[in-house]
Amino acid sequence: GADGLPVIGYHDMTAGSLKVAKCGDPACAASSRTVIPDDPTHRVGRFTSLAIGIDGLPVISYRNESDGALKVLKCGHPGCTGGREFPP
Repeated sequence: GADGLPVIGYHDMTAGSLKVAKCGDPACAASSRTVIPDDPTHRVGRFTSLAIGIDGLPVISYRNESDGALKVLKCGHPGCTGGREFPP
């Protein structure tokens, strides 16, 4: 992330959802995890790719398994609490 601490986007196979871990230290020994909301009937989060935007906020692309669509999430906070999905 912009603060030098790792940000990881991943697919939670059990929940079928996209998750983001924002590490609390460089070794990632302490982290807070945030589940990115999506329609609960959709299985999302596979094939993730994450980048840090020029504003320091994470941008994550991932697949919606229900309709095969590519989705992009622009986080509203460095820890990815809140954000905006494209397409909505």
